[in-house]
Parts: sequence; C-alpha cells; structure tokens
Amino acid sequence: MPGTLVGYIGKHLLYIRTEIAPNHPDFRNRSIDDYPTWYTSFRAEFENACNRFQLNHNGDEIFSGHDTHALYRSNDNGKAGNFPHAKCDLKRVMISLYKHATRQNQKMEQAAWICDTADAVGRPGECKFGNFSEWYFDWLLNCPNTPWSESKTLKKYGMCRICDDFFGFDWFRDMGAFFMCQDGLARDEDQVRKGQMNAVFPNLQVGSNNNVTKKLTNAIRSSLDGVPNDTRQKYSAKSIRKGMITEIAMASFITLFMVVARTGHATGAVVDAYLDAMNPLRSLPAANALHGNALNMNPVMPNIDAVGKGNRQQVEKLMDALFLIGVPDFQRGQKLNIILETCFASMIRHLPEIVRLCGGHCLFASTLFNAAEKIGLTDARFPGQDPKSVLLEWSKMVGDDYKVKFDLKNVEAMGPTTQDSGAMYKMLSHVAGDVKELKNEKKEQELQVANLKAMVAYQNQEISSLKEELKKERARTKSLLNQFYKKFQQKR
Repeated sequence: MPGTLVGYIGKHLLYIRTEIAPNHPDFRNRSIDDYPTWYTSFRAEFENACNRFQLNHNGDEIFSGHDTHALYRSNDNGKAGNFPHAKCDLKRVMISLYKHATRQNQKMEQAAWICDTADAVGRPGECKFGNFSEWYFDWLLNCPNTPWSESKTLKKYGMCRICDDFFGFDWFRDMGAFFMCQDGLARDEDQVRKGQMNAVFPNLQVGSNNNVTKKLTNAIRSSLDGVPNDTRQKYSAKSIRKGMITEIAMASFITLFMVVARTGHATGAVVDAYLDAMNPLRSLPAANALHGNALNMNPVMPNIDAVGKGNRQQVEKLMDALFLIGVPDFQRGQKLNIILETCFASMIRHLPEIVRLCGGHCLFASTLFNAAEKIGLTDARFPGQDPKSVLLEWSKMVGDDYKVKFDLKNVEAMGPTTQDSGAMYKMLSHVAGDVKELKNEKKEQELQVANLKAMVAYQNQEISSLKEELKKERARTKSLLNQFYKKFQQKR
C-alpha cells in the first residue's frame, strides 16, 4: 500500500534524526513529532507518486494486490469445466509440476519454492533467505523450526513445519523430493566459494528478490494447464500469500495473534516488542489452521521406523542411494539428519498418491523405484515380492503408523467438553496409547518372526544343498573305490 511505503520513509527519517545526525540543524531543538518543513511537502508528493504508480501499473508491479487473485489449496467443487478460475489452485499447480518434472527442467525445485513459501505464508522471494545453519529439530514440540526472514523489515521469526495429507502441500515431502531429484543437498566448489553451503536454495542466490518473484510467478502460470491466458495472468507469486492468509483467517477460533505469528505482520500493539518471535510454538496454531487440524493439536511426524527397526540397515542403504549430501549437518548422526529422515518417511508415505495422480513413471516415483531396485530392497515379511512392491508395502506401514499417531493427537486436542466427560476422555487417551504400543510391539514381533522364518528357510535350503553335495560325494567316492578295486583285481 502507498501508506505503508510512506510509513517506511518516516521510520528511516526517525532513525537518521535520532541515531545518525541528531544535531543537524533540521532536527536540533525539535520535538520528536516536529518534522522539518521540507519533509512535510516531500511526504505529500511521495504519497501522490505512489498512488499514481498504483493506478498506472498492473500485473506484478502493484502495491495493494487488488488485481491479483488468491491461490487457494484446492477448489474441488465440481465446476472446474465451466469456470476457469475454479481450475486455478495449488493442487493443480503441484500436480502439473510433478507430472512434467525432469532432472533438467527444475520443476521439482520450483515445487519446493512454492510449497516452502505457501507453508510459511511468506512474501514472494523470501524463500531465498532460507539458511540451514538456522534450522534445528525441536524435540519438545516434535517438529523442525526453520526460521523465516522478512524481506521488508529483515526481521526473523520462528517457523514450525508440520505434515499434510496432500502430497503437494506436505513441506517434508516437497523438500525431500527437491533433495532427491535435484540434488538439493549437494554443493559444488563454486557454491562453497560463494558462501552458499547452507543456503536452502542456492539457485535463488543469483539476482534480486524481484527475480525470485518472477520465477515463482512463471512456475505458477505455466502449471495452470488448460486455463485461458487472461485468467492465468490474474495469478502470480503474490497469489500464494493472499490465498494462505485467507484460508488461515477462515479457521474457527483463530485469533489475530495466531495469524501474525506465522505471517510476520505486526499487530501495532506495544506487546509485539515483548513476544518471543523465534519461538516456533507461536506459529503452530496458524500452521494447524492452514493444514486443516485443530488449532491446539501437537505436531505428528511420519516415522520410517514404522517399517520395523530390523530393517534399519536397508533404510540407510536406500537413503544413501537417493540423497547426495554435501551439507555436513545433514550427514548421518548430525543435527539435521532427523529432518532428512522425516522428509524420507514423508516421501515413502505419499508414494501411492503420487503414482495415482502423476503416474508411476514420473520423476519422483521412478527415482524411488529405481533406487529400491538398485539396492535390491527386500523384506522378510513379503517373500518373493520385487523391490517396487516392497516399497509400496513400506508406504502402507508408514502411512498407517502416521494415521494412528495423528488420530491419537487429534483426540487429545479435542479434550473433554464437560467436567463429567473428563474421566472418559482420560481413559480413552490411555486406551489409545496402549493400543498404539501394542500395534508397534506386534509389528516388531511380526518382523522378528518373518526374519526367523526366512533364516529357517535359508538354513533348510543350505541343509538340502549340503545333503545333495554329500550324495554326490558319496557317489563319487563309490565310483573311485570301484575303479580302485577293478585295478587291484587286474594286478592279481
């Protein structure tokens, strides 16, 4: 808005008169609210210039965004064939990017830019400032904190990340796909020399923020397949933030403080200065609203150990085949490896959905399947199944485990509605927890039994093979004895 820009100019002037040149003749002996005459006229002229610019420019170069349509998560209303704007949503954009992605065209990375920006409700171009050195996994909250930097004010605030049931809006799966398909964690000598070792998106470090905004806008518009050009022009990188803020604001019981904790806006109240901006917990209610959860629900992460701890060695072999890691903090045993492992679990969890919507030959699915073939993925519980089938079985396990944990946290978030139901709620929570533990124990026991059966089958096979060898040796020995006896008889 023009008024916003004028306000920024005022803040700069205040900084100059208090910090840089307080004894300048224009400021000396004046109260803080008493401005020089030249500034009063300049302020009016600048505001008029901003208003003229806003009226004369359309497309991306606008201040208020009045001509930019919101890009919502999904417009599934059955009328897409008749109304072009109904076809314009994040779901369509992400599916199109995944269908047409190759290792050369950068569409998988574009999907990560869009998801990272949408999930953080960030301004266009702000995903450029992401830095791995600031990331960490919050073990109390059970989710990563990936601090977000504002391009306008350069303020930084905590940004927790949670999962989603749609693959295209699950930050973990999108980042994992970028790491896997575009070598997002690899670093060459040139990138290291330029100080881009910890840049989340090194390819965005070249050029201005406006250049990043244009890249996001082009990615969105080119992915709206079958939409008339005049309709596509209504959507840009700014559409992401507009759509996400609107969706958060529509959530029941959401408050202004919850919204701005994730969007980075100021409330204008004095309390802003006293809030711990870096606390990721502050951004959780709005994240839950964005992903369709109860506002007070605790985060749930997919866990690759759901395939059985006995398969840990195969999990690590598969991850080694998928990820080229040049950023030290993501190496096994380092502080960010848990985030990479969560991304991997999310990728496995969403695999059947991506195969269904984008095809088994899309870059994402084929890369996973090829890696499973390369390491010869097996599971004793599924004897005779090929690596691709085993991977799909693992997907079901990870998905089922996630759903059980999600449902349990959802029950806890609802809580007792009346005092009388408190005891019943507490009992149900304990029962749900016990059931989850029993299921995990059963899963581990099934894996142990399957491994024992496989070992017994292998040993039986070895015994049969040894018996066959023994039979052959006996026949050979008998033949040699017969030959020796014949020669002995001939000599006599």
